[in-house]
Amino acid sequence: MNKIFIHELPEIKSKRYTVKKFSNLAGNSADDTLGLGNTKYGCNIRLLNGRISRTYGVGVARIGDYLLPSGVVAGSGIRYATVYKKHNYETDANDDRMIFHLNNGDVYEAKIGVDTTMHKLNVPTANSTEIMNFHYDGEDVLLFFDHLGNISIYDGTEVTTTTGPALIGTSVYNERIYGAEKGAGNTLRWSSNLDPTGWKDITTGAGSIVFPDEGGALRKTLVCGDALYIFRDYAIYRLTGYKDLNDYTLTRIYFSHSPLYPKTIGMWNDKIYFLSEDGFYSVKGTTVSKEWQDEFTLIENKAYAAGVCYGGTYYVAAKLHTDGGTVGDESHCIKNNGILGMMIGTGGGADIIRGVDVADFVPCFINGKSYLFLVNTPGYREMNLSVFTDDGKIYNGYSEIRWASPDITVGDKGEDVTVRKVNIRTASDIKLTVVLSDKEYGYELSGSTRMQTVAVNARGERVKIKITSFAPEFILDGFEIEYETVERRKYGAN
Repeated sequence: MNKIFIHELPEIKSKRYTVKKFSNLAGNSADDTLGLGNTKYGCNIRLLNGRISRTYGVGVARIGDYLLPSGVVAGSGIRYATVYKKHNYETDANDDRMIFHLNNGDVYEAKIGVDTTMHKLNVPTANSTEIMNFHYDGEDVLLFFDHLGNISIYDGTEVTTTTGPALIGTSVYNERIYGAEKGAGNTLRWSSNLDPTGWKDITTGAGSIVFPDEGGALRKTLVCGDALYIFRDYAIYRLTGYKDLNDYTLTRIYFSHSPLYPKTIGMWNDKIYFLSEDGFYSVKGTTVSKEWQDEFTLIENKAYAAGVCYGGTYYVAAKLHTDGGTVGDESHCIKNNGILGMMIGTGGGADIIRGVDVADFVPCFINGKSYLFLVNTPGYREMNLSVFTDDGKIYNGYSEIRWASPDITVGDKGEDVTVRKVNIRTASDIKLTVVLSDKEYGYELSGSTRMQTVAVNARGERVKIKITSFAPEFILDGFEIEYETVERRKYGAN
């Protein structure tokens, strides 16, 4: 009698994987600990409230219809810029000026909303110049401290120059100017009370502190709350003083073998934020905490990083990791190629801009409106200041939005997976790419108010979703994957 063989068909299970909202960046987590709604990589996107949308663009700086003057007339790019907040107390009128320190060492100004070109100021030419607003002898003046030891005071009409210490990282604390003495490495200097030219007479309050060797050179001072914070290469000190400087406390609150980047220091409310070689940090009082570890993984090189807090967001310009091909203005980028924006106190919202080479930020408040101007690095855009724009364009062209999920296993261990369909609703034109075990399946979709379905019908042990778009107004809320699983052992696997 012949034996009867029974061929048992494997059970096929139909499943759905639904992403109802997108999570924040998760660059610091292993792929298999995440879901497809997490963001492993992205650029030119905003992640907020479970949505992906287009983030800010960048264009040549304007205030309304007024185009800010450029360095073309002076024949030099812009190294640093700030706003001279000048108020006429007799007429109660503002006379604000944009101040430009150029790459050739000269200083220029332009009256905001009036001047279409820059006008040179009689400030000594210097490669390194600290510029700060100060109220002096009943007037709003601008102070200049350069690396040669010149101290210049500009009252809006004339420049008066004297000599003093060469300072960097200056700030005003308890009516005195504080700064690190350039060339002295670890010496903090402060001026006489209300006198930016008084640095010698200790009877009028001038003085200095020499810090111990460990901690590196002093780079910046910053006032937050009732204290002055002193930033060194590897350490942070907190000074709490009074008008009588014989009564003060000085505490080291941070030390690391990883250097911090002084140009990235920013302040929002009662917290200070900065970038170190090993991550982002915040300072509140005497407590230093690590922040935004997932966003930190997007940074490739910090050598030219700069940062600022503006509008409840901490922005950092740096060289970001890329995923192939140029984006935005990237073909002209030399030092940095993007900006990260970490939203403070909003549950982790973030902006990721790629395709701009920014060296510094210029936050200002002019005629009742806030602006964040951008200083470009020496190169293609160095003659002009830039500014964030709401249209999402990078210098008049829409940059490509890129978003990628982690690469995960959607089935259980020991199962084969076949992705049948992806359902997605998008009002914008997009390219949807389904990656199955390193094989890519791409689909071009036109924007629609209806749910769209793409048939994939391909097998793979691991799944990853990528979305790209040039759409001006891009918003995506989620998607759904229909897939089937079958136990691998049913096919005779060991």
